[in-house]
Amino acid sequence: MMIPTVLKAQDHLNIALQLEPPSLNPTSGASAAIDEVSYGTIFEGLVRLSRDSQPEPWLATGWQISADGRDYIFTLKPHVTFSDGSPFNAESAAFSLNHARAATSTNVQQEALSVIEKIEVISPLKLHIRLKQPDSFFLTLLGLPDCVMISPQSASNLATAPVGTGPFRLDFWHHGDQLQLVARSDYWGKYPPLKTLDFLFITDPFAAYAAIKTGRVDFFANFPAPENMAELAKDSRLKLLSFPSEGEVILAFNQHLPLFQNRLLRQAISLAINRPALIDAALYGYGRVIGSHFPPQNPDYLDLTGYYKYNPEKAQQRLKQAGYPNGLSLNLDLPPSSYATRSGEMIADQLAKIGIHVTIHRLEWMTWLDQVYQKHNFQMTIVSHAEPFDYMIYGKKNYYFGYHNPVLNRLLEEIHSNSDPIRRHRLLQDVQKTLTEDAANVFLFQAPHLVVAKKDLEGLWRESPTQPFDLTQAYFSSKATNSSQESVSDTRGKNSFSSYVLKCSGIAGLFCILLLIRYLGLLWFLKKLVLFVLTLWVASLIIFGLLSVLPGDPAAYMMGLEASPRAIAAVHAEFDLNGAAYLRYSRWLSHMMQGDLGLSFGYHIPVTNLINEALSVSMPLVFCAFVMACIGGVILGFLVAFYYYRPVGPIFLGLTRMGLSLPSFWLAILLLYCVLHFQWSVMPNSHPSFFHLLTVKAFYWPVTALAVPQATWLARAFSQQLLALEKEDFMLAARARGLSRNKALLRHAARHALPALLPLLSLSFPAMLAGAVIVENIFSLAGIGRLLLQAITMRDLILIQAIALLLVAITLFMRFLSDLIHPLIDPRLRQHL
Repeated sequence: MMIPTVLKAQDHLNIALQLEPPSLNPTSGASAAIDEVSYGTIFEGLVRLSRDSQPEPWLATGWQISADGRDYIFTLKPHVTFSDGSPFNAESAAFSLNHARAATSTNVQQEALSVIEKIEVISPLKLHIRLKQPDSFFLTLLGLPDCVMISPQSASNLATAPVGTGPFRLDFWHHGDQLQLVARSDYWGKYPPLKTLDFLFITDPFAAYAAIKTGRVDFFANFPAPENMAELAKDSRLKLLSFPSEGEVILAFNQHLPLFQNRLLRQAISLAINRPALIDAALYGYGRVIGSHFPPQNPDYLDLTGYYKYNPEKAQQRLKQAGYPNGLSLNLDLPPSSYATRSGEMIADQLAKIGIHVTIHRLEWMTWLDQVYQKHNFQMTIVSHAEPFDYMIYGKKNYYFGYHNPVLNRLLEEIHSNSDPIRRHRLLQDVQKTLTEDAANVFLFQAPHLVVAKKDLEGLWRESPTQPFDLTQAYFSSKATNSSQESVSDTRGKNSFSSYVLKCSGIAGLFCILLLIRYLGLLWFLKKLVLFVLTLWVASLIIFGLLSVLPGDPAAYMMGLEASPRAIAAVHAEFDLNGAAYLRYSRWLSHMMQGDLGLSFGYHIPVTNLINEALSVSMPLVFCAFVMACIGGVILGFLVAFYYYRPVGPIFLGLTRMGLSLPSFWLAILLLYCVLHFQWSVMPNSHPSFFHLLTVKAFYWPVTALAVPQATWLARAFSQQLLALEKEDFMLAARARGLSRNKALLRHAARHALPALLPLLSLSFPAMLAGAVIVENIFSLAGIGRLLLQAITMRDLILIQAIALLLVAITLFMRFLSDLIHPLIDPRLRQHL
C-alpha cells in the first residue's frame, strides 16, 4: 500500500529588492534597503508604529510620561535575548540610545535624539529618559528604524554581523547577489511562520520581470517596471498590489534665490501642472495626487488636492501678477530616477504653455546631492522625500529648498510641545494648509509601493508608516507542491577545491615563466616586466586622480538627505576621506602593495573579500565564454576561408557580420526572452562553486551572450589571415605539390595565421570581463560587473578604484602574457630578441 506524501506549507520566501543594502546597521545609514532587510527581522525597538502611525509597545511593555512631558519611564519585556545570547535589559537599552545620540554617531536621527538630556537605569527592566524640553514626537522617533536596540558586545560589527532581538538572524551574505536570514529558535516572541528569508538584489527592470515570470522570486517589494504590471496581472500565479508609500514627490523651488521668494510665481507654476497626467506618464497610472507634504494614509491627512487644480489660464494670470507678463526661462535639475526624468519632461512641456521655458539638466545622483542638496546651486528640481513624518524639514534652517515662514515655524514648535491628540491633529492640518496656500513647493504625487507576489502569500502589511514591510507574520496559505523556491544553503565552503586548482595553476604558471626566462633571456623578460609594472603604476595614478575630482561627497550620499554635518564628518574620519590627495594616494598605494585594497565604506567589509566573491562568479563566466569564443572563432574562421569562393561562402561571412553587429547586452536580452518564452531553466539562487556552475545549464545563456560577439570578431580576423596567406609562396608551392586548397589552408596557413590571433586573444579576455557588466545585471549574476555598478551607485570610491585597477591589471597582464608567449610560437620574432 502506498503511503501518501504529506505536503507542508512553504516556509521559505524569496524576496527581491532593487537595491542592496550597503550594510545591515539601521542605526548608521539612511539607505531604505538597510531597513527593508533588517528592521523587524533582525532588529527591534522599544516602540513600534502601528498601521495608523501610533506608537505602541514592542520591547517595552509600556511607559509613563511625567506631567511636564520631560520624563519617560519605560518598563521592558523580561526574558528577551539578543541573537548572540546576551540579555536585553535596561543597560543595553541605555547603551543603544546613547550610542545613537553620541557626538561621534553617524545615526541619521542623531540631531533629533539630542533632545535627550540624560538616560538612567532604574532597574534591569526600568529605564528613565529625561528630555531637555517636552517633545510630543519623541515616542514616534523611538519607533523609527534608526532607534532599534543593539547588543553592546556586538555594536562595532553591526554592519556585517548584525545582532538584534528580532525573530531572524543573518545566515550568510553574498554581496551583490543574495542575503539569507534564518528564524531564531530562541526568539522571545511569536515564532514566525517562515523559516528562511532570501533577499535577492535585482536592479534591471527586465531582469526583475524575468525573475517574477520564471518563479525565481516570491515577493518583489517595489517592482521597478510599472509598464509590465498589466502583463503580470494576466498571470494567474501572481497577485499585484499598489498602495501608498511614505514618498512625497515634489517639484522643489530654490527659495534661497530672490526669484522663488515670489509667492505668486510659485502659485502660477502650481496651477500650470497637470498632476493626474504626470501619474499616467511617470508611473503608468499608479500613484495618488497630493496637495501638501503629507501622506494620504496618515490619520491627520487633509485633502487639499483641489487647491491647485490644473488651470493654465489662471496660471497665466497669476504669472502676470507675479511680474512676468512675457514669461521667463528656468532651469530644472533632475536626479536619474525614472519618475523624476519622466515627470520633468512633462512639466517642462506644461509650463511652456503659460510662457515658462524650462531647460532640463539631467544629473548623476551624486552630482545632484552635491550641487542641489549641498550647495543649493539650482532653480527647480524633482525628488521624492521618502522619510516618514518629514514635514519638519520645512522648519529647518538652510535646508536645500530654503523655505521660510514664521507662521509655519510657530506651528511646528507647538506640535512638538503639545501632547493633546485633538490639538495636535488640528495643528498638523494647519501645517498642511499653510504649506499649500503658500505654495511652498509643488506637491505632485505620492509614490506608490508596487508589489508583485505569489498569489498564496499572505500576512503582509498593506500600509506601513515606515518603509520596510513586516515579514515576521508572512506565510503561504496553500500547500507547497513542486515549488522552485528551494531553501538555499551557504556554499562558501564549496570553493575549496577551486582554490586548490587555482594554487596549482599559479605554481604551474611560475614554472612556465622560469622556462621562458631560460629560453628567451632574463634581460628581455625584465624589460617586459618593468614595462608592465610602470604602465600599471601610471594607470593607478590616472584612476585615483579621476575619481578624486568627481563632484559630490560620498559620505553625504551614504548618510542620506537628512544626515547632520556632524554625522558626515564622522564618516569622513572613519574612512580616511580627509587630507591632501597625494597623501591619500600614497597610503592607498602602500596598502595595495601589501594586498590590502581598503575597507568598502558602502559594505563596511574589506574590498578584497568583495572582489573575491564577485570573481568566483565572473571568472567561470568569462573563462567559459573565452574558451567558447576561441573554439567557435577558429571553426567559423576556417569555414569562411574554406567556402569563401563557393555559393555558401557569403552565408558564413554574413554570420560573422551579424555577430559583430550584436552587442553582448542585446544578445543577452534576446536569450532571456527565449528563456521566458520556452520556460527553460534559470540561474539558481545559490552561490555555487566553480565546478557546480559548469553543470548548470542556465549558466551557458550568459556565457553565450558574451562569447558570440568575440567569436565572430576572432573568426573574421582569422579568416582574413588565412585568405591573405593563400597568396604566399609557400602556399603556392603546397598547391603545386597536389594539396587541395582546404588541406593547404589547414596544414600550412593555419599555423602561420594562429600566432597573429594571440594579441587579439589577449584583449578578448578583458573585453569580455568588461562586457560582463551589463550581462551579469540582466541575468542577475553577482559578478565583478554587477559589483562595479553597485559601487558606482553607492559612490563607494574605494571599491570603484579597486575594481577599475583590477580590470586594467588583467588587461595589462594578458598583454604581458601575449608578449611572453608570442616569440615561442612564432620563430620570426625570436630573431629580434
